[in-house]
Amino acid sequence: MFRIFALLLVIVFYANNLFGQIFASGYYNNFSWNKSQGAWRVNDNVYEEYDENGNLLIYRKISNLGVILNETIYTYNSSNQKTTECIKTITNGNLINFRNYIYTYHSNAELSSLLSQNWDTLSNQWINNTLVSISFNDKNLKTEYKLEAFSNTSMILLRKEEYIHTYNTNNLLSTYVYLTDLIASNTYKSDTARKTIYKYDANNRLIEKIDEYKNNASGSWLKQERYELFYQNDKVSTAIYYYGDQLADKWQESFKLDSIIWKTFNGDYFNISNIQKSHVRYEWSNTANKFVFDEEYHREYYFNTPSFDEYYLTDSDNDNIRDTTTVHTQLYDENNNIVLDADYSYTKGGTKYPFYGNRFIYVYSQNKKIIDFVLQSYSPAINNFENLNRKLLKTATFINNENNKLPVFKTYPNPTEGKITIELFDTNLEDEILIIYDVNGKKIQEHLIPAFTKNLTIEILEEGVYIIRVGNTTAKVLIIKK
Repeated sequence: MFRIFALLLVIVFYANNLFGQIFASGYYNNFSWNKSQGAWRVNDNVYEEYDENGNLLIYRKISNLGVILNETIYTYNSSNQKTTECIKTITNGNLINFRNYIYTYHSNAELSSLLSQNWDTLSNQWINNTLVSISFNDKNLKTEYKLEAFSNTSMILLRKEEYIHTYNTNNLLSTYVYLTDLIASNTYKSDTARKTIYKYDANNRLIEKIDEYKNNASGSWLKQERYELFYQNDKVSTAIYYYGDQLADKWQESFKLDSIIWKTFNGDYFNISNIQKSHVRYEWSNTANKFVFDEEYHREYYFNTPSFDEYYLTDSDNDNIRDTTTVHTQLYDENNNIVLDADYSYTKGGTKYPFYGNRFIYVYSQNKKIIDFVLQSYSPAINNFENLNRKLLKTATFINNENNKLPVFKTYPNPTEGKITIELFDTNLEDEILIIYDVNGKKIQEHLIPAFTKNLTIEILEEGVYIIRVGNTTAKVLIIKK
């Protein structure tokens, strides 16, 4: 269980760093790797705009025909905290509101509330969906987290969830209670109640954590999980984990971590001050009625970097000899972006077998913004890493956009009653084809562009939204008949 818990922490830590990278503003192609063709396949086109602090301001997903499929606009306060997030989607050729998020913050910079809203097309207004409210005491300690879910068509409360924190006189968390009500009565359903109790020693060190849940029939609290912590030199050296045996009404040993060693950084990689460096894990054996060896763990860091290797030594044949080693490696580049996250296994004979892994490849601009990102996954079939996904900044841009610096062409007037003039900025388009599509992707017209042409006039008879395409560049026009 501890390894699963540690793995979850690694996943959260890894995800926060992977998706916390700063990309350059501009148009991107998102690709997936086509194994049969051995080539990248475009999944979608996106436009992303960032401010000078790396905050995402605009995200647009664009079809291959240049139609904006959805758009998200973000705003931030002076502390770079997100304040609003508005999502729009395309309906009948138009972008309309879909979902909205509003964030507020306490004076201690912690989140105070998060309101989620859905757009109601009938009343043409935002309707509240969920509201999260977080309260703090005068010590800036979280005391309550409340979630309220409403009907999409009214303000009727459908569900409530509440997390209540209480503290001892030393401002240490003493209880944590979770309550929920699925039928929106004003009393919480007791069968969904859970409680965690924390106990400390005279030095304010956590020595016991107990998880319980409430039985609706009897009204009593039942044992669920528990662990005890033992210290040496103010660091946890041993941890024993138990599960609740409901039939025997007792705590049953589950596993134990012993010989725990911690590492403290001077520079604190990614704001983590203490990392568990090693331990030995023992599983409880009902047959032997004692703890027996299960796994030995070590973490070693590369000199003065956040890169590390984690070693898991196990006894695969139960002869009490550590004979199998699993190595988890994370490597980072000079910009603190992860470049390798892989697992390897060693057998008794010392043979190394990779069985899982992701490799990340970055290309940076001169100001260290990411302009090309490739994710590769290890494939046992080829005993190597193979392409999986890619995100690439496009050099060609979409026209009719204020961010476009080098347009291929422009159209006017727009909207129009039918006749459209296309002004070509690149006169070396001999044998290029100009294609017109409707919003469903159906080809309506096709025109060969003569060499050295600067202007081209075409006519579309039917009302609607149309896409004009020359090479990889597109524009959207609106035809209105009077």
